Amino acid sequence: MTSQVIDLLTQNLIQLTAINKQYGIELHSIISNLSEQKKRTEVLEVKFDALSGASDYCTVRGYCKLNGIRISEGDARSLGIKAGKICRQKSFNLGKVQDERHGQVNSYPIEVLDEVVELYKKKTQ
Repeated sequence: MTSQVIDLLTQNLIQLTAINKQYGIELHSIISNLSEQKKRTEVLEVKFDALSGASDYCTVRGYCKLNGIRISEGDARSLGIKAGKICRQKSFNLGKVQDERHGQVNSYPIEVLDEVVELYKKKTQ
C-alpha cells in the first residue's frame, strides 16, 4: 500500500512539474510580448506626436526610437548635452517632458536632434 501511495505521489509530482514548466514558458512568452508591445506603443506615440504636429520637439531617446537608432543611456545623455548647447547658441527654448525613469527630461527641436544624431552616427561608424 505504501509503495502505491509513493508511486501515485511521484506520478503527480512529475505531472505537476511538467505543468509548472509549461506555465513558466507561457508566462515568459507573455512577458516578452508585453515588453515588445510597450516598445511599439512608445514608438507609435512619438510618431503620432510628430505627425499630428503636436510638437516639433522630442527627447533624445524618443527621437532615436522613432528613427530606429539604438543608443545607450550614456550616449543619450551626451547627445542631450550637445543638443542643449546648440539650443543655447541658436536661442532655442528647451522643452520639458515627464519620464518614468528620470522624472523629467529635456526635449529639443527636431532640427537640433537631426544635427546631433547625424554627428553621433558619423562618430560611431
